[in-house]
Amino acid sequence: MSDGQTSPEKESTGSPSKLSQLAAGTLSSALEYFQVRFSLLGLEAREARKSLIAGTLLFFVGAFFLLLCWMGCCVALIAKVAAASTRFEWTDVTLIVAGVHALVGFILFLIGRRLFSTKHFRDSLNELENDREWLNRFSKRPPQD
Repeated sequence: MSDGQTSPEKESTGSPSKLSQLAAGTLSSALEYFQVRFSLLGLEAREARKSLIAGTLLFFVGAFFLLLCWMGCCVALIAKVAAASTRFEWTDVTLIVAGVHALVGFILFLIGRRLFSTKHFRDSLNELENDREWLNRFSKRPPQD
C-alpha cells in the first residue's frame, strides 16, 4: 500500500491505542490507590502496636494478681476453718491482702479492656467507608453517553 494509507497491522503495532492507554492509566491509578492505602495501614499498625502490647501486658499482670487473690482466699478459708475455735488475726490479714490483690487485678483488667476497646486503624476504616460511599454514589448514577 504505497498510496499513503497505513495498514491495519501497522496501526495496531504502531503507537499504543487509546484503549490500552486508558487501561494503563486505570491500572496505574489502582496501584497508586492500593499503595497509599497500604502505607496508611502500615503507619496505623505501628501506632497500634504500642497500645496492643500495653493492653496485653496489663491483661496478663491482672490475671496474675487475680490468681494471687484466689490463692490468698484459699489459704484464708482453710486457716479460718482450721482455727475456728481460736481466733487468729493472721487470717483476717490474709483476706485483706487477697482483697487488695483482687482490687489491683480488676483495675488492671479494666484498663486493659479499655485499651483493647479503642478502635485501631480508624483512618483506614474511615477512608474505606468514604470509598464505599463514593462508589455507591457513582453506581446509582444513570450512564452518561
